[in-house]
Amino acid sequence: MKTPRYPAYGKQLAERMRFKNPPALVFIEVGANAWENAKIWQKYANFSALVLTPDMEPHRLKWPVSGCLCLVEWEKAAPESLVIDLVRCLKIAGALNVCVQPLFVDHDSDSHYFDTKTQIFVQIRECLQIYPGKKGAKNVA
Repeated sequence: MKTPRYPAYGKQLAERMRFKNPPALVFIEVGANAWENAKIWQKYANFSALVLTPDMEPHRLKWPVSGCLCLVEWEKAAPESLVIDLVRCLKIAGALNVCVQPLFVDHDSDSHYFDTKTQIFVQIRECLQIYPGKKGAKNVA
C-alpha cells in the first residue's frame, strides 16, 4: 500500500497555505474519535484539522504546518511513541509551537507530587506539553 503524501485533510491545508491564508490553529487528531474531532474543527474558518490514522507513519507524510501553531489532541488508543514521532515531524516541518493535549486524563487531578525525600516534583500522569519550534522559541515571552 502506497503511503499518502499528506495526512488526511492535509491537501486542503496545503492549498490554504499556498494562498497565504494560514489558520489561527492547526489541530492534529490522533487516536479514537480522530475523524469526529477533525470534522468539528473543520467547521470553523479560523482553524484547520488533520487526522493521523493508525496505519500512517508521521515521518512518511508531508506536514504543511510551516509557521502554524499546532495542537495535537491525543486519544488513548494512540501509542506514546507515535505522538513523539508526530511532534518531531511537526517541528521539522516548521511549526511555530506544538502543544500535545492528552484527552484521556482527568485534568482536574494532580499531574505531579513533591517527593520530600528527593526534594523534586514527580510526574504521575500525562499532562499538557508545549514544544516550541525553532521560530516559535523567539516568540515566547
